[in-house]
Amino acid sequence: MGCSGSSTRSPAPAPRASEEMTMHKLICTLFLPLLGCGATPEAPTTTSAPVADRPEATATAPASDVLAGGDFLPPMPVAVTSFGATRDETHLYVLGGYHGEPHRYDREHQSGLLSRLALDGTGEWERLDTLEAGLQGVALVRGEGAVCRFGGNRIENAVGEPAVMRSVDEAACFELSSGRWTALPSLPEGRSSHEAARIGDTVFLAGGWRLDGDAASGAFAHDVLALDLTAPTAWRRIEAPFARRALAVAAAGRRLVVLGGLTEAGEVSPRVDVLDPATETWSRGPDFPGEIDGAAFGLAATGVGDAVYASGREGTVHRWRVGEPSWTPVARLAFERFFHQLVARETEDAAPELVAVGGIGGMHTEGRTRVVEVVPTAPTGPRLSTLVVPSPAEAKNRQGFLLLDDTLYLFGGNDSLGQHDFEPENFVSEGWQLHLPSLTWREGPAYPARRQTMQTLSTDSGGLSVGGFGHDGDDAVSFADAYAFHDGRWTERAGLPRDRTQFGLVEHDGQLFVFGGLSYDPTRGGMAAFDHVTDILAAPVDDPEAPFAPIDARMPGPRRHFAAAVHDGQLYLFGGMRDGFELVEDCFRFDFETQSFDPVACPRRARLGGELVALDGRLYLAGGSVRTDDGMQTEPSVEVFDPATGAWSVLLEALPFDVKHLRMQRHGERLLMWTTHHEADQILLAWLDPA
Repeated sequence: MGCSGSSTRSPAPAPRASEEMTMHKLICTLFLPLLGCGATPEAPTTTSAPVADRPEATATAPASDVLAGGDFLPPMPVAVTSFGATRDETHLYVLGGYHGEPHRYDREHQSGLLSRLALDGTGEWERLDTLEAGLQGVALVRGEGAVCRFGGNRIENAVGEPAVMRSVDEAACFELSSGRWTALPSLPEGRSSHEAARIGDTVFLAGGWRLDGDAASGAFAHDVLALDLTAPTAWRRIEAPFARRALAVAAAGRRLVVLGGLTEAGEVSPRVDVLDPATETWSRGPDFPGEIDGAAFGLAATGVGDAVYASGREGTVHRWRVGEPSWTPVARLAFERFFHQLVARETEDAAPELVAVGGIGGMHTEGRTRVVEVVPTAPTGPRLSTLVVPSPAEAKNRQGFLLLDDTLYLFGGNDSLGQHDFEPENFVSEGWQLHLPSLTWREGPAYPARRQTMQTLSTDSGGLSVGGFGHDGDDAVSFADAYAFHDGRWTERAGLPRDRTQFGLVEHDGQLFVFGGLSYDPTRGGMAAFDHVTDILAAPVDDPEAPFAPIDARMPGPRRHFAAAVHDGQLYLFGGMRDGFELVEDCFRFDFETQSFDPVACPRRARLGGELVALDGRLYLAGGSVRTDDGMQTEPSVEVFDPATGAWSVLLEALPFDVKHLRMQRHGERLLMWTTHHEADQILLAWLDPA
């Protein structure tokens, strides 16, 4: 939290902008020093996309020239859903899909692109071919020196016209050596929204339906189709005990495993059916697990040996070995998604790595998931994944921020890289929002004041921003005002009884609490300008007219710019600065029920401006600076505090990038760190999975 409040993930309607955003092209050499030389995570790689100038004020567009590292591969230039994907020894292949607004179909947003990406993350996405017309709901499997497509549907209508979609019976293989398509026997009838897998030399198509105009025309398939790719003369039909579409199919243990999907009655089914091709007999596997309705809709699956790995919109990767009584959760995606694809990536270890590509996080219009992630199924230690994204923002540091679901909102801040540049023009009020899965910037509402170092908190209805530092026309001073963010706009709410900055803002049991901080007013003269505030304030979260008022307890001593986070009904406070610009060497936890402080163990060195986040019963400390013989230096390590034992440990000795003005927040089951403190117009994002 680092004195910026805990930010839970809650939905908030996102303001939309309409004009195309252009990006300032970043030179690769500016990025490489940022990520560090010889670091443990893999070197960043690039993905190609159009490049232009710095964005205008009302801009919106996916970011181009994104650098990926660690467990992230180069992002898709254009993300799609309902596409075909497969792999060979070296590459991931993607064909077709849809990239328009969900359930508003038109041919302009249907892709016909066949592209590939090296599975080791080197190089860029490579365009291999473009079909004469787009295709979605298509299946793609690996052939001999080729990738082969089967079925799919084509959209005939233009934007704004009633949807007209027809399933096709096409089957063809793209020869990688010649770059040409070779026709295979056509399917017995058009089919789309199905999936396919190859067992030996035979490809099997399962599920799907035949569209002949609109959704009401859909006729579900009640069979599985099989074709021998070494002697492709005719398709063979195998009767199926189900009729489902938007399902997943994988080959494991020489069995065809069919998972989930939507039934003819319009219900999502978690059912798993298993075909033995040798006898053409069916059996049942354990239902696909899920904690939400529709968890088995739009699944992705792949087979490795005798095991099937599958994931749905909840983001958990489950494994089922043929014959086992149940599924086993083995990993979590960084980005929840469905209507995506999984492929396996070979490793030297027994446990495979998976690659998740495409899809969308929900039925929204924020954008599909461009981020391509490697998913280890048996992680052995912490995993770090990075993205360096060009940014349209002027602020370089000390912005306010809210993390609402998958969108990072940035507002206010300081436009200088200097530590003490506090002229009126250095403070900004701009607002930007970055949708993390699609890597899309949109201009958000400006903050009501030119301000930096506000303390922020995400709430169920949006978020709050309190206090901070800015210019009053005569001097740079701290402020007492507060604002609520809701429905895409800022409104004023009751503020603090006096000005304050660099404090801690947290929520507990429906109450807001303010701890410590600094009241700065240079008109008081000398060191009196720095008034370290020790009272603790509280106010109801849901009553914007209720003022912050002192509680009976006070801070054990002066402390500002410290790290703090709530865990199990207690607030933990580490580091910070006190009177005389001395670092605070003692550490405490505050019990909200008894309103009392108790000492706790401190990390190795006192940090100024560290970030503290609670995750899975532990507290993670990152960023900030420490005092050394050479003065104050940034602290690159990530430390972990276990409240159950009261002990500290080191998770990482050094993050492989500059941590100056680093912010950190929980994002799903990972720690999301970010900083914009760079000469280049960019934001570095890093997801740390403590594993």
